[in-house]
Formats: sequence, structure tokens, C-alpha cells
Amino acid sequence: MLSLSSLLNVDPLVLRQSIWDKTPCFAQGGGQAVLRRFNAGVLKSAVENGELPSSQVVVKGFMGPIDVSNGTDTVDGALAVQRIWAEEHALIINGAHSVVGGLGDMAAELMETAGCTVRANAYRTVMGTFAYPTHWDTHGLVAIQLSGAKRWELFPPVFQHPVEGQTMGTVDAPEIDMNRPAMVVELRAGDVLYVPRGWGHRVVTIDDESVHITFGFYPETELDGLDRAMALVKEKLALDTEFRAELGSGEGDLEARAAELLATVFEELRGKTEAAVKLVG
Repeated sequence: MLSLSSLLNVDPLVLRQSIWDKTPCFAQGGGQAVLRRFNAGVLKSAVENGELPSSQVVVKGFMGPIDVSNGTDTVDGALAVQRIWAEEHALIINGAHSVVGGLGDMAAELMETAGCTVRANAYRTVMGTFAYPTHWDTHGLVAIQLSGAKRWELFPPVFQHPVEGQTMGTVDAPEIDMNRPAMVVELRAGDVLYVPRGWGHRVVTIDDESVHITFGFYPETELDGLDRAMALVKEKLALDTEFRAELGSGEGDLEARAAELLATVFEELRGKTEAAVKLVG
């Protein structure tokens, strides 16, 4: 069974208390179990077969995205191979766990051991290029190098614990000091790197070709819990005649009643979640 702690070669309790959602972690050779089940050749075969949804595949040349679909809903395998491998463009497969054999099983195992949603992306780039410019993610990620090599430069968060939509440039935050990375590491085949959400990263290919996959971890946040609590409160209050009245016409201190109920439900949800949370195995 694949787990985050086994990929990073750390004890689950240490992972939860000292690393998870806090600091990057590099494990040289930690991904050997993944390489035995999945490799760069499998990824190329998936492209060659032409069965990937074009909506999930991005091919990027020097000037931007390049069409490899021939106007269809799926990738044209021959055209894709020509442009990706022969013309040496970058390949990104978003949600690769849902369309590339083998990745779905590993994502499911990580989901079971981590206790949260896990998704996979796949990347192929060539010397001196990158899939994305410097950015931070709103989810934790684990990068596993399949072939070639990439250099990762990591920068401490300037905006703590971002959630969906709070990407670089969309929130009020200081600029990342590109001249002062907190960590620089080169990933080669089998190496693993964990990057918590909010940590800026600049990734550059330093070999003729690089292929790596990432698993994104999406645990529930307090905001998600609040959303669930509000939905439960709304469902309960919908049975109350006063709350079904026209806005402003209800009698009594409805705001206080709603707030008190929300606080109670939210506290109960948080308690149940804390009791059931896994140690990111």
C-alpha cells in the first residue's frame, strides 16, 4: 500500500507533527516503489494511443499552447508524439490519475492512507524549460521523478495556507524573493519531494528530457467544515416558520439563534473530524 510516509521515508507521526502542511521534505530514492509500477514509457504509450481527453492535455511550445487534437475531443496520438517528442515541446496531463493506467490505483492508495482527496498530474519537459513559471499551489504536492532531472527552488510562504482561488497574484501578499530560495534540490529518477501548499517553487529541467508526476493532496480546511456546518444549519432552520418568513419580518433575535446554532454544529463537526483524522500514513 502506497503512503506518503513511505514515499518520504519518515514516521507517520513525525510527518503529521513536523512536516505535513509545514515544511518541504526531500527523499532521495523514496519513489522506487512507484518506478516499479509506473515509468516514463507508460506515459508516452498513453499519448501514442490517442485516447486521452484533449481537455486534460496541454502541450506548450515556446509561444504557448499547441493543439494536438486535430479538432477532436481526444488527443491525436501521432500528432502529439510528433510535436511533444520530435519537436521537443512540454507536455502536461492534468488529472492524469483518471486517464493514465496505473496512476489511478496509486492515487487511490494515497487517498486511503492520507484520509483526503488525492489527484495526479504528469509532466514532460526538455532541457532548460519548465511547465509553469514560479508559483505556489493551494494544495500540498508530492513530486516523483520518473526519468531525467529537474532542479526545484523552494521559497517560504508569503501567504500562509492558501485555499482554492488564492493563487500568486490574486491575493495581497509580499513578492517572493527569487534570489533567496530556502531550499534547492535536484530530483533524479526515483527521488521524491514534498512541497506544502503556499510554498513558492521554480522548477527547471536540467537534463535532455525530464518526466515526473505529482500527487496533489486536498485535505478539508476549516472553511470546508464551515460550509458543511452552514448547510446543516440552513436545513434545520428551514423547518422553522420564522426563518421561512420574508427577510426582515421575522420576530425575535433570529441572528443570535442562527449564530448560536451554527457555532454548535461547527464545533461538533470539528470534534468529529479531529477524532477521525489520520496520521497521513
